[in-house]
Amino acid sequence: MRHLKKINPTSALLCTLLLLCVLISSASAESLFEQYASKNATELNAETHAMGHKLKSYFSAENIQQKQQQIDFSEYHSNFKKVLLYSISLSTYSEYERDLQFARDKEIFKGLPIGIDETQGDEAARQRHDFMGKKYLRMQKNVEEEVATYSDLLLLSLETCENLTRQDLSGILDNNTYVDEMRDFLHSETVQRYQKRQPQLTKRWPELNQRIADQIALWQRPAVKANAPIIDAQIVEAL
Repeated sequence: MRHLKKINPTSALLCTLLLLCVLISSASAESLFEQYASKNATELNAETHAMGHKLKSYFSAENIQQKQQQIDFSEYHSNFKKVLLYSISLSTYSEYERDLQFARDKEIFKGLPIGIDETQGDEAARQRHDFMGKKYLRMQKNVEEEVATYSDLLLLSLETCENLTRQDLSGILDNNTYVDEMRDFLHSETVQRYQKRQPQLTKRWPELNQRIADQIALWQRPAVKANAPIIDAQIVEAL
């Protein structure tokens, strides 16, 4: 025994690590089929039952409805905010024809080209008139294009909100959490800015303003109680 060489601790550690690597590699190389084939029926039934329970809870009707409500409300809230912002921008053009004519008549667009001398008499006056007329037409075209753009964007977002609430397939109007969130939003700075501009919007685009007001009214209704009857009690008594 005394003739045996003393084992180096470092060599022993390396051998141990090498053995572990081989075992781990062998275990990881085992296929999924082999893993399941090595298990008995009791283990497989238990795993199948646990997996089925997880899938059932994930794909349950209640869970799906909650996810759909989140999607619908997020889309609604985003588009409703856009409706208000586009309304604010659009309202500034409620009397753009009068504003442009006033600016033209008061020579706001005067800006005569360099070289025109006021002492040239009728020719200078004619050139000034032509210059202001052309500038007025350019401004009018630009404003009308902006009005059309804001109107289209506003209608696109407003129709999205109306479609989501008209049928309300996911039930966002009956979810008190979302009702409270929208009621808080109705006191936000964005809504206050809209309310200040509302008279101008009503004067020029009364139908649009009414459709926006209808959307606001949906969230101002009394909150739905959890134990509230589906059919109004008065209707039941009348029947």
